[in-house]
Amino acid sequence: MGKKLFPRVIIAVCAVLMCVVTPCMLHADADIEGSKEDAVFQRAPGYHIIEYENNDDAIDYNYTAEKRAIIAGQRTYFNYSINENAPVSDPAEIIQYYTAIVRRQGGETIFSGPTNAGFYTATFKIIRKDRETWVLLTPFNNGAGYFLNMVEHAPQK
Repeated sequence: MGKKLFPRVIIAVCAVLMCVVTPCMLHADADIEGSKEDAVFQRAPGYHIIEYENNDDAIDYNYTAEKRAIIAGQRTYFNYSINENAPVSDPAEIIQYYTAIVRRQGGETIFSGPTNAGFYTATFKIIRKDRETWVLLTPFNNGAGYFLNMVEHAPQK
């Protein structure tokens, strides 16, 4: 009888450990209250939202390291920070992650590289329905965080 009970005890102990340990391993830092992630531009893995705004505004975007343009419309701003105990992504990896999203949506990279201000940034544009979406991505602190600014507006004809 003891030999039959032992495997059941081991399975029960393993099941309890999985129920306790797994949620701790999957824990991600909480997003700031009231934030709403974009359906297309999902966060890079291992990051959470620490600042969020959604309003009518304009953003200054890079066309090249020297040339900039102001795009006005419905602006959504995210400030992402790395989760506690998560591996930090290199800024180039963050930009590659969003470049892949833009390509899947049929969008284009307008600019990607260092600016005159000395930081690395990327500007993207995609057409969704009847709206242009401009995205400015700026990693900071060697990938410990990044800003994602999006402006949607009706394209000029």
